Amino acid sequence: MLKRAQVSEEKLRTFVLACGLPETALEEWLQAWRRAKKPTHAPCGSELKVRDANPRLLGVHRAIESTDDYRSMPDYVLRDTDLATNGLRATVNQATVNGGFILLVGGSSSGKTRCAYEAIRVIAPDWWLLHPGDLEDIEKFSETPSPRTVIWLDELQLYLDHHRGLRPGMVRKLIGSKIPVIIIGTLWPEFYTAYTRDAILNLESNLGFERELMRLAEVIHIGDSLSDREIERARQAAKTDRRIRESLRSHDYGMTQFLAAGPLLIDAWKAADRYASALLHAAISVSLLGIRTPLDLEMIKSVAVTHITGRALALAKPDWFDVALSYCTEPLRGAASLLEPVATDLGKITGYKVADYVLQSASMEPRYSRITEGAWQYLATHIVELNDLRRLAQAAEIRLIYSIALPLRRKLSESGQRGDLLALAMLLAKQGQKEDATELLWSNVKPQDYNESLKLADLLIEKRDIERLALLADSGNEHIADELAKWLKSIGNVRDLARRADAGDGKAAEHYYQLLVDQGNIDTLSVYSNSGDKRAEWHLSRLLALQRKLPELRESAEAGKRNARRQLATTLASMGRHEELKSLADAGDLDALGLAARLPEGEKYLRKLTDHADKGTQGAAMILVGALMFLDDTETLKKRAANGDILSGAFLASYLSIKKDKQTLEGMVRSGDTIAAFMLGRVLGEEKDLEGLIDLSNVHGSFAAKEVCRILAERGDIDALISNTLAGQYDASQYLIEALEKCGRADEARRLKKYGLTADGDIAERLE
Repeated sequence: MLKRAQVSEEKLRTFVLACGLPETALEEWLQAWRRAKKPTHAPCGSELKVRDANPRLLGVHRAIESTDDYRSMPDYVLRDTDLATNGLRATVNQATVNGGFILLVGGSSSGKTRCAYEAIRVIAPDWWLLHPGDLEDIEKFSETPSPRTVIWLDELQLYLDHHRGLRPGMVRKLIGSKIPVIIIGTLWPEFYTAYTRDAILNLESNLGFERELMRLAEVIHIGDSLSDREIERARQAAKTDRRIRESLRSHDYGMTQFLAAGPLLIDAWKAADRYASALLHAAISVSLLGIRTPLDLEMIKSVAVTHITGRALALAKPDWFDVALSYCTEPLRGAASLLEPVATDLGKITGYKVADYVLQSASMEPRYSRITEGAWQYLATHIVELNDLRRLAQAAEIRLIYSIALPLRRKLSESGQRGDLLALAMLLAKQGQKEDATELLWSNVKPQDYNESLKLADLLIEKRDIERLALLADSGNEHIADELAKWLKSIGNVRDLARRADAGDGKAAEHYYQLLVDQGNIDTLSVYSNSGDKRAEWHLSRLLALQRKLPELRESAEAGKRNARRQLATTLASMGRHEELKSLADAGDLDALGLAARLPEGEKYLRKLTDHADKGTQGAAMILVGALMFLDDTETLKKRAANGDILSGAFLASYLSIKKDKQTLEGMVRSGDTIAAFMLGRVLGEEKDLEGLIDLSNVHGSFAAKEVCRILAERGDIDALISNTLAGQYDASQYLIEALEKCGRADEARRLKKYGLTADGDIAERLE
């Protein structure tokens, strides 16, 4: 009856109830009717169902061959996340109802892509599969989305480029539509850490789009090594799969890495002769600079030559490159090769890409992120794909190689695209070309451009151009509005600050009300609060608490003002008025429950608070972890984190960093916890443990690498900072400038800001 959805919804309701089925079953019948009623055409760009997909084409690594097992893939060993209540398959299953964005984060050859493939194969075999070649394919699909479609985004970073990549709005549109669409992607940990670092630090950054995408995703972390339970399941699978038996005997590599030929790749890489090593060095370096189109042979050879010196250069045979290429493209036990050919048509190789496992391993060694001046010049003049050129320009700019970055930025700006014009403006500002930078930013900046907005605000404040600042603030640019309000407050211009607040400028209001709190001005804040201004209401509650005006706080709390309730509970606790605090807790006030739970007799309040958190009561989980930290109850935090409570995991890492419990933090880092990596980096930074920070930065870069540069700057180690800058370490250049100034080398610092570095590490004298 439902096959063609020929009956009306009303007739179906009547039929189900007439059959004596319970009302709880009615909704299931209605959902089936709605699914049958929806069109079943394939999405634009796909004629493939999930069950028919070739896992190799989806990015699952080819496994090593075995003499007695010719299956294309080894048996799948269930990961813990496959079976967990809030794990991958449960998340995919939920997404089949309402849609969703699921992201698996794990290192190369950790098994994340196979894990994702097996999940959709089992849960959604009859769904359509769209494996987009680029962002344009996703945009076309979003215009006329087909229901019950899986969008497969293996290596998500390939679809992300600031100003031009996959946008949060498009993802919201797809997963928020009435028809179920599942987006499932994979990402290396270093990219995930880079995209989320500033969120952990509570900072804004130019990775705002990427960070927002991470927030939209249900993130599943896949560890590089198997858990004890996973190893036991692998042992069972090994009884019938020789490849798994072999992998379990490996002590230096995990099972998934072994099956994907990881050890063989590393051995072949280390065993390469000087010419194959030069070829690999070239391909790796170019890839790490952000070149994503397949590398053609001319490019690889031209860059490889720059890595051959001395006697090896003189003794090179005519066929050195062909021999080296043959070595690097030889499949290892029928699986991966160091360089993998890429083809668009049958038998037509268009270029090569470095094996993922090799590329990720090489990314931990700074020497592979540096190339010679000749190689920079070759790439700048021969790369034609615009997005590759943009990434090359960014790589040169991070390394302060302005002789490459500036011409590329100017060339790209000729396209007239806003992102390219903004990038040029930011580079000009770094070099001190303030007038040109100001005009470019003024013409192109938009409210969503955080770093560019701040830079324009700085330039306009320096010129004391309040008129243009106000125009941008009034046009909806909250970043500039905030900077304008800060400036007005700093120069004591209270009149204009109050005027802008009265005119509806929320940022001005925040700073004005804080000023009133600093002044203890209850009367003026009360006027704003009584007019219905929520910001003023929040600040007034703070001021009443600071002045311990309990009657006024109680009155506001009883009127239902949320922050007044919080401030009342906090004030009662700080004044030792525990009976009144417990009365509030007994009445169900969450903040009072959290504070009462900290008292010697607070066990019953902790149980009530836990019940609220487990039921999903808004705000309860945050208050609970605060109470658990106060009580030093790390065991409960660990249990909650292990059961999927992300907030408990984050606060546990923070608390462990306060206690300087490096051993526990290191264990969390090994399991792929990026917040624990950040917190461990903070501890190591406080201890000035440079060696520990370097080891951590090789696996979980970002913050640990920044701490390395901070310590090097404190030591005045200019040479090390130059090396880190040329290796592409994001924060190194700023610390280099600061270190030069601190060491009394101000002239060099000024020259560095204006002209940058050469590829050899010298401060440039001019722009070539």
